[in-house]
Amino acid sequence: MIRAAMIAAVALMLSAEPAAADMEVTSGGDLIQDCREYAKMAVGQTPNLRSVGICEGYIKGALDGHYNQGCWPAGATIGQATFVVIKFLDENPYMQDLSAYLLVQTALREAWACPK
Repeated sequence: MIRAAMIAAVALMLSAEPAAADMEVTSGGDLIQDCREYAKMAVGQTPNLRSVGICEGYIKGALDGHYNQGCWPAGATIGQATFVVIKFLDENPYMQDLSAYLLVQTALREAWACPK
């Protein structure tokens, strides 16, 4: 139920945003490609370092932009957040055309929900 409400909220937020003609928004599909390179490090493969930097920077920026809107575990790392986002995007491939920023927020809020 909460997941459906979050997905609906993301869709509503996206439909309410005015789009500039020349503005390119990073999609979840764009981000997952870069973050898969990040994941290669965990299994000892050599990643594309540019993609690793893009992934890390994007997720760090999203965390900084909304640091007070989630209940991140004490000591949580960018690596942990990255794997949360990868898992969310893998489980929701139909959402990969949506804004990566909103998907990162949704993935982290869902994984690290605040206690009620």
